[in-house]
Amino acid sequence: MLRKDIETITEIAEGFGLEPYDMVYERIPSSVMLSFASDGMPNRFSHWTFGKSYDRMRTQYDKGLMKIYELIINTDPSYVFLLEENKEIENKLIVAHVLAHSDFFKHNVHFKKTDKRMLQQLKQATELFSDYEEQYGKERVEDVIEVALSVQEHPDILTFYAENSPHLEEFERHLLEVIRDQYTYFLPQVKTKIINEGWATFWHAKIMRELSLSPEEIIDYSKLHSSVIAPQEGSINPYHIGYEVFKGIERTYGLEKVFEVRELHSDSSFIRNYLTEDVFERCHLYLYQQVGAKGKVTETSYKKVVSSLLESLVNEGNPSFSIRHDEEEGVIRIHQREGEANLDLQQAEGVIRGLKRLWDIPIELTAVVEGETVVRRYPHPQFPSGGRMNQNILRVMEINERKNSRASFKP
Repeated sequence: MLRKDIETITEIAEGFGLEPYDMVYERIPSSVMLSFASDGMPNRFSHWTFGKSYDRMRTQYDKGLMKIYELIINTDPSYVFLLEENKEIENKLIVAHVLAHSDFFKHNVHFKKTDKRMLQQLKQATELFSDYEEQYGKERVEDVIEVALSVQEHPDILTFYAENSPHLEEFERHLLEVIRDQYTYFLPQVKTKIINEGWATFWHAKIMRELSLSPEEIIDYSKLHSSVIAPQEGSINPYHIGYEVFKGIERTYGLEKVFEVRELHSDSSFIRNYLTEDVFERCHLYLYQQVGAKGKVTETSYKKVVSSLLESLVNEGNPSFSIRHDEEEGVIRIHQREGEANLDLQQAEGVIRGLKRLWDIPIELTAVVEGETVVRRYPHPQFPSGGRMNQNILRVMEINERKNSRASFKP
């Protein structure tokens, strides 16, 4: 039955003008799905932070707080993993949804340079990491991985240390480069979460209307679709916002414009150009501040809320940095770029401790902290260098891993 549904839905999608990669579908149990989601991809190297993520997801899944219906991989062909326990109507919607994701991966400009053989690359990297553990010891390999994961959102910093540190052996440089390349592969998905999910939701809604569904299936589909696009208190739902923006584009410009937008934009330009006041009102967006156990709405005006949303989309609201080695003074200078978000100094110092493991040399950090430009040089008397990773690094690393995983439909 699923094979026939896939053929029918694919024919409808292509009739609308979608052009996905060839698709490979596989049903998997929840334990495997959660493992893939916590690792970010199948075949990825093992690490204890992935295990913590898995335990957290497993607990939520067992309590009925979340369900990951599918996982699609940006490769050619596109690999789609479906949860074994999915109902027939759920799989119909999912197939329509992932066909649009695959079309987005194939045509959006930000995905043009991504490695479409990443599954094979991940498998090779995992095997190589295991070889390194046997050759150099598990602790040495894990130390470098922990540092790299803590700073992976700044590929330029990883590149700098891999290319310049005189303290690293070749296998350590390679570990940094592999983790940098893996993050670079994920980066377009980070930059296009809203537009990508909006595109997939926009098309699954259109495709499902073309199917001959029984009355029971119509009810079940309506409930599922509503849960996917339901606004979320205290955070944005990318499916909801992206879907409403694409509907607004179709109302204003027609369907041809929808395909053009899909090809050219990231979340930032998508929101900046097409989240109109009308769509804003439909999405019921606002700013809020946590006050004790409750949230307090602090702003509802269109301009201020959209401006804040756009700020949060620049490097996911994280600061970005330039880095260079000042050979005369024997110091590495890390400088936060102007006009960006405040830096969490405690987290930054945790990362710097890790960077000193890669090159034990003084580091000068210039950053914006609580609205003021500060300059800190490390080490100072209370700032030990080298040694095993500390809790700040591990906390930053775990936050980064949660940001980078991509799995759909978690109503």
